[in-house]
Amino acid sequence: MSRLRSFTLFELLLAIILLSALVFVLLPAARRVMDSSAAASDRSQRLSRLALLSDMIDRSMLTLLAVDAEGKPGFELTRSAIKLTSCGVSLAQKSEYPDIQTLEIRHSSGAVSVREAGGAWQQVLEGVSRVEFLLHESGSWQGSVSGESAIPVALSVSVWFGDDASEDEELAAPEPGVLASVVEDEIDPDWRRVFAVFDPAGVQLNGAAQ
Repeated sequence: MSRLRSFTLFELLLAIILLSALVFVLLPAARRVMDSSAAASDRSQRLSRLALLSDMIDRSMLTLLAVDAEGKPGFELTRSAIKLTSCGVSLAQKSEYPDIQTLEIRHSSGAVSVREAGGAWQQVLEGVSRVEFLLHESGSWQGSVSGESAIPVALSVSVWFGDDASEDEELAAPEPGVLASVVEDEIDPDWRRVFAVFDPAGVQLNGAAQ
């Protein structure tokens, strides 16, 4: 008849050592899986927010105005902010001109925010190091409105993700002969899209030509 045998202290210590070794082996793999899942979730959320931002710009570009009701330009921009004026009606209209809408987009403090129809600013993207808006008019891409054309041909929006660089941080001047290589090696944006401006006059002319 067999007897129940209790574990010795040595066997208990050996079991604890083996379990600890197993944990140390599996823990890095588990962390990598968790980090990979978190990164995938972040990418999915960013793509969703970028799709929302694209849709808002698309709708504004479809009925973009050269001038607003007060005779001001229908599009204003800097390298990191833009304002588009278009035709349309909003349920939350706060302007005295109910058939004219505005869309403002800006990059500040590592985030991209939007404001529609003069409402409150809403953050749509975070973790953004840089945003660049460029208009295509007069045959070239420009970071400001020249006023030479009534309406631009297209709008380019570029987004870089990462730590936001301080506006007060002074950049070291490149050595002579290095500037060209610095420009050539500029990091491509993480996301870029070109939005064409709908031109009803062009559509009518093409239709008449046919």
